[in-house]
Amino acid sequence: MASPSLAAGIRAAGSGRGQGACASLVATRPSWSNWDAAAHAQQSPRQASWLGLPAAIYRTRMQAKVDLFRHSVHDANHARNARNVLYYGTILLGSHNVSLNVCFDTGSADLWVPSQDCDAPSCLAHTRYSYEASTTFQPTPAEFSIRYGTGAVRGHVALETVALAQPQLRLTRQSVGLAVESTADFASASCDGIFGLALPALAKEGGAPAFFRMVEAGMLDAPMFAVWLSPDPLAEPAGHVHFGGHERSRYVGAMHELEVISTKYWTVALTGVAVGERRLPALHAEGAILDSGTSMITASDADAAAINQAIPGMRREAGGSSWRLVSGCAAVDALPDITLELGGFDFALTPRQYMIMVGGGADAYCISAVVGGGLARRLVLGDTFLRAFYSVLPVSRPLRSSWRAYENRLSW
Repeated sequence: MASPSLAAGIRAAGSGRGQGACASLVATRPSWSNWDAAAHAQQSPRQASWLGLPAAIYRTRMQAKVDLFRHSVHDANHARNARNVLYYGTILLGSHNVSLNVCFDTGSADLWVPSQDCDAPSCLAHTRYSYEASTTFQPTPAEFSIRYGTGAVRGHVALETVALAQPQLRLTRQSVGLAVESTADFASASCDGIFGLALPALAKEGGAPAFFRMVEAGMLDAPMFAVWLSPDPLAEPAGHVHFGGHERSRYVGAMHELEVISTKYWTVALTGVAVGERRLPALHAEGAILDSGTSMITASDADAAAINQAIPGMRREAGGSSWRLVSGCAAVDALPDITLELGGFDFALTPRQYMIMVGGGADAYCISAVVGGGLARRLVLGDTFLRAFYSVLPVSRPLRSSWRAYENRLSW
């Protein structure tokens, strides 16, 4: 149900610089469980021809959802399950419907899974795709290599049948990366691979990303997807990706238009930051990326310091990029909001939304979700932000982006 408090929405207008996409954000209900204790986020085929893909007519257009999880029995590795902070859902691959968990990532554009040929420890710790049993598998001579903020993969590109969501969406001859090398960073994530949802210009595998294939094929009621992440990290499911539409019950309020300023990422202009009533001097960051594949809000060391130093009682951890509340978690409620001005509209995070409780009992302490080590000119708004704001990302020509948002100050 929609929360009964203040709502603000964002709709991004095409700029000519982007290719055409939308994003909407809506704040979810904060509660004490908003703290993650573990580390504690219609157009026709003819109209879509700008994608440069062969159009296919589907008899039925639909809306479909993929449930997302974080701490779930879907990961049989219980120790990893407890530590996992990323959101993942299930896809089926090949004619033999191999079930794999993939992180749905608005910050990257490629779909990849571990190959049966990968012997890296991070691959062995996950389900590897056995392509030899699939009658729909088609190898290609293409290779791919992707470096993420943490971790990197390399492998071969194949064409394969991919099925996901309920009711089921099914793509044939979808480009899929089969990783034969994967760094150790991925071993700690519950997802076997990545399902990229960023803009096509970011894709490394040479084929169109899966969502844009759905749009091109006219499979969806509307050329959009939405991401909802529950503010309760113990909820099952922990969120969902909604293809072909969005759920009006998840938000209240109007939608404001924001310009998308990147051809690769869901990026809007960052026009100001305030902590409480204090507006901070200009940061180095000029834009903000909506990224469901990042758990925190990342910034350059300088910008993270500027924001956290304006919060009373914060101290940088020695030798690290995180900031700790020295007065303890009991002082969280007295902290000010952090307000991000995106495209001229304000989006406020309450202290219970931007502070993270680590551990429990007498050993618990609280850190800021705004961390350093990020990009010089961009903030990356990860799951901390997305748990506060429901996001809808439609595509048009040129790409447009719209976000919806509301703030809910319900007590815990």
